[in-house]
Amino acid sequence: MATKPALAYPADVSGHDAPELGCRYCYLAGGAIPALERDLPDFLSRLDSAAINNDTAVVAGVLDQNEKGQFYNNVITLGENGEAGYSYPSPQSYSKHHLLVFGEFVPFEDLLRPLAPLFNLPMSSFSRGEYTQPNIDAKGYQLAPAICYEIAFSDQVRQSLTPDSDFILTLSNDTWFGRSIGPHQHLEIARMRALENGKPVLRSTNTGLTAAIGYKGDIIATVPQFETVVLRADVPTTVGQTPYTLFGDWPLYGWVVLSGLVLIVLGRSQKLSSSSKSQL
Repeated sequence: MATKPALAYPADVSGHDAPELGCRYCYLAGGAIPALERDLPDFLSRLDSAAINNDTAVVAGVLDQNEKGQFYNNVITLGENGEAGYSYPSPQSYSKHHLLVFGEFVPFEDLLRPLAPLFNLPMSSFSRGEYTQPNIDAKGYQLAPAICYEIAFSDQVRQSLTPDSDFILTLSNDTWFGRSIGPHQHLEIARMRALENGKPVLRSTNTGLTAAIGYKGDIIATVPQFETVVLRADVPTTVGQTPYTLFGDWPLYGWVVLSGLVLIVLGRSQKLSSSSKSQL
C-alpha cells in the first residue's frame, strides 16, 4: 500500500446547521435534505452552483422516488464532481442496498401490513439499489459509499472498492440509538472496514459519532455526540488494495477446510496406530 496526498479539510457536519462552503469537501449527514430529490431541482442546482463557485464538492444523503413510484435512500454529490452541472436524477449517486427490516421495507408486506399498524410505518417501502455500484466522484476523488448499517457488511464494502477508490464514505442517522453503546459500536465497525481494506473512512452522522478514520483504522478526528459541530481534518488516502480487498474471506474458508482435512487425516492415522498396537 502507498499513500496519496491528503484530502484537505473535509467537513463532516453533525447536527442541522449547514456549513459555510469554505472547505474543499463538505459531507452532510444522512437525511440532511428533508425532501425528495425529484422535488428539489432548483435548490440542488443552486447548491451545485454555489459549490462550484467555492471550488467545493458537496456529498449529501437524500431520498428519492422514481417514475415507477419506487423509493430509494440515496447519496449524491454536487459541485466539483466531474459533471457539467446538476441534472435530475443526479448522475453521481448511490442507492442503499441493505435495507433495514420493518424500518425501510416489510417482508411479506401484502400479508403483514394489513395485520397491524406496526407493519405500516411511514417510509417503510424502499427499494434496493444494486449490490455493487460505481463509486461517486467528489472533486476527483472516488468514494465508495455505505449507508448506515451497510458498513457492517464487510464483503459488500470490499466489493464496492476498485483500484481507483480513494475513500470509504458512510452516512448514518444513529439518533434512535440515543446514548446507548450503539453509536460507539457503529464507529468501531467502520474502523474495522478501514483496517481491512487499507482505505480511510469518512463517517458523517446526524447526532454522532462523526469521525475521520485513517487507513489503518486509527481515528484522526471525531466530535462528541449531540453537538452541532463542523469537523475538519486532513485525511491521507492510499494506492493499492489489501489481500482482504482482493480475496475477501475465501483464504479463511480455505484455512478452515484445510484444518478440517488435517484433523481428519490425523484422527484416522491415530486410529490405525491404535489398532496396530492392539493386534500386537
